[in-house]
Amino acid sequence: MNNDDPELIARIAGGDEVAFERFYRRHLDSVVTYGVRHCRDSHEVSELCAAVFLSVWQSARSFDGSRGSTSAWLYRIAANRLIDLRRGDRRRAMLTARLIERRVLDPDDIGRLTERIDAERSASEVVDAVRSLPDAQRQAVELIAIDGLSATEAAARVGTSPTAMRMRLSRARRTVSDAIDPQPHSHDDPAEVLP
Repeated sequence: MNNDDPELIARIAGGDEVAFERFYRRHLDSVVTYGVRHCRDSHEVSELCAAVFLSVWQSARSFDGSRGSTSAWLYRIAANRLIDLRRGDRRRAMLTARLIERRVLDPDDIGRLTERIDAERSASEVVDAVRSLPDAQRQAVELIAIDGLSATEAAARVGTSPTAMRMRLSRARRTVSDAIDPQPHSHDDPAEVLP
């Protein structure tokens, strides 16, 4: 989290477009990363980004820094907007109508997103290994390693301790590593390297 994020959000709540632009540029990549992991295609990622930042603009007054970090707030918005997109409910139709006039991602961005999605799909072994993790470990990977939350923020989100969250992440990394490269390593067993 950047130290001036709460100040930017307060300025956004007052209608400051410059503050919104700065916040948008600072956090777009993390929203795109979330979208790439959860969306079906680059167009849906684009829709999700538009919906998230429209929600930031509309709900900046509701941000309460004492309830969590900016990243956690943005993650909740993204998760909720993804649900809206998937349900195809009335809110999605209203958001789409509002965003017709303002395009959040241009065609070049969509091209880069398509390349990024293709590159991430080529890492299918890692994706499959992460997907096969137990829920708690997979959640730790998603929140800490992918979304960039600290162990404390991730623990607060799921209602556990930061120590437990770090342990889950450590176990998940070991499991994924073993799934990708199941060969025993000489550094794993010191007896193997002795003459």
